[in-house]
Amino acid sequence: MSSGTPRTIIKRNGDVVPFDKARIQYVIKKAILAVEKSPKMDPEREAGRFADDVVAELKRACASAETIHVENVQDAIVQVLHRDLGRGEDSYSSKPESLWMAYMLYREGHCLVRNGQLKPEHFSPDTRPKERLEERRKWNLEHGCDTTKGLNSWFKSRYVAELIRAAEKRSTDQLIEVAHRVGDLIDEGRLRAMMITGPTSSGKTSTSRKALRYLSEAHPDVRFKALEVDMYFRDNRYTEKFHYNVDGRMIEDINFELPETYDIALLNEHLAALMRGETVMVPHYDFRQGIRTQRTTPFRLGRDEVLLLDCMHALSPQLTEAIPAENKFKLYIEPLTVLSDHDGRPVYFTDVRLLRRMIRDVRTRGYPIPNTLWHWHLVRKGERFILPYVHSADMVVDTGIPYELPILKARLRDEMLPILPLFQRNPDLFDGHARLRRILRLFRQLRNATEGQVSLVPPDSILREFIGGSEFFDK
Repeated sequence: MSSGTPRTIIKRNGDVVPFDKARIQYVIKKAILAVEKSPKMDPEREAGRFADDVVAELKRACASAETIHVENVQDAIVQVLHRDLGRGEDSYSSKPESLWMAYMLYREGHCLVRNGQLKPEHFSPDTRPKERLEERRKWNLEHGCDTTKGLNSWFKSRYVAELIRAAEKRSTDQLIEVAHRVGDLIDEGRLRAMMITGPTSSGKTSTSRKALRYLSEAHPDVRFKALEVDMYFRDNRYTEKFHYNVDGRMIEDINFELPETYDIALLNEHLAALMRGETVMVPHYDFRQGIRTQRTTPFRLGRDEVLLLDCMHALSPQLTEAIPAENKFKLYIEPLTVLSDHDGRPVYFTDVRLLRRMIRDVRTRGYPIPNTLWHWHLVRKGERFILPYVHSADMVVDTGIPYELPILKARLRDEMLPILPLFQRNPDLFDGHARLRRILRLFRQLRNATEGQVSLVPPDSILREFIGGSEFFDK
């Protein structure tokens, strides 16, 4: 064994065992076979190249320590799989991002099961909501929008309004289904809190407001009252920070995507008080300064009010453990984009959400597009705490809009190509560079929606949350 390579590993139970690179290679090979049905190369060789890089990463990260913890090994695997995105066409893997995410989800899922935060029957390495996914695949196929060529045909024709109407009806039907399910719990007198969760830019706010519209029609005597969970963020000094060298200047990026970013103890203290009918003083978080201020706001639930929590980590039991499980309704939402490009490659779900967030960040928060792009790897890492809980949700809603990509392109096409050189010349931005190349390739295959076609999007559409003109937001 070469100098500087760890000799022993401390397992989670405290046992010390010999370091074995072959074990690392075996674990990575399993992940490759799970993700890549037709590996780019021999999976044994592919896993071996990754394992060599993991050993090198351990030497660097652990300062040549002879004994390391198993978590150090897993951290190194995550780092190595992530850096493979930056190799582009030279990546060891044919699906580098999928491999990186699959390993993180598998690792986090097993951790949650060990800690009792996730029931074993709710854990699956495949976090995709298969039933909704199959419904979406069938719908797209029936409506001729399952490929970029089919979508282009709609936007080239005079009949795109028909596709928009059909897609919005599909979205509305799902939310009416939510209203019926929640209404049953109200009739039984069990519902105290409704949680809406999902990855960022899934359209949680529009979904909740639109679903509540249908609920209020059926139950006018019940009111849903939202608690702004983001006010429970801890001060920035407690959050994880990343730094990038961008053209010789160090840029700080704050990771708000982790559950521990919240003051979980205070949140649960307040939730318990609310369940007892007491008034709590909700803190105020200043996003510009990154601190909790002295301001507070009184908040109380009336006898006929149900608590509404719109938070991406709302399915995590620790975040809302003060609320009895039988009194919760847990709704998971995610845009499931079932679409293949001209070459048969599937469009990534995450790329659609990234495009949505770019538009929203510019329009409502003043964040430049490059900032959203280089921050996205933190969003994806944070999703390892969200996606394992998908199968524990009471209901899943697909918030994908089958016709949205040409419209998202219309809002972004002139902004994307000019920023490519920035990502090309800055190695620290390798993750954003890989995503930008993929988006530009997709844009080259898509027609651009006209302003007339954009105007056909109804004001209550989830898509309006991002492109503007929503009746739920804009005054």
